[in-house]
Amino acid sequence: MIPGVVFRKLTRHEAPSLARHLRRLGQQDWRARFQGVVSRREACRHVGRLDWSRTVVIGAFVGGHLRGAGELHPFSTAEGREAEIAITVESAWQNRGIGTELLRRLINAARNRLLGRVCLLCMADNARIRHLVEKLDGSLRTELGQSEGEIAPLPPTFVTLAEEGAENGAAWLAGMRSRARPRAA
Repeated sequence: MIPGVVFRKLTRHEAPSLARHLRRLGQQDWRARFQGVVSRREACRHVGRLDWSRTVVIGAFVGGHLRGAGELHPFSTAEGREAEIAITVESAWQNRGIGTELLRRLINAARNRLLGRVCLLCMADNARIRHLVEKLDGSLRTELGQSEGEIAPLPPTFVTLAEEGAENGAAWLAGMRSRARPRAA
């Protein structure tokens, strides 16, 4: 664990938190996440279009504020079930292992969904994502200024299933707390 950082899934009710996190990204981090071609307004619309029943979003919270997020977007191809992963960490919170932990948890989610492959698309100069892929024994392919990292998840285990179950419970509790109303005295 990383001291002071709480990792848990986000629910659809926390979409505004995710949008605020994306808006706080610095210019270089914005370019790295959206490959420099997506406006900030459009990226926030991205949050509104998420299919929360299929997409897994895991957040890294510091002091109750979302400072990092990872998204797992499953899809089917002729080769089988796959997913794309995207990770963002605000500048002040980088180089602390948050991105690595988000990726590890997203890979566990992919394992639990029996996905055969996950990919991370990034610009060729995105050293952070390239390092994360290599750190987790993935492969990289670079072509025309873009890199694609690929990781083949192992089958699920009791540990990966239990960890995701705990994340689901934490998300449910957070949702209950946010909807709780103060009682009249």
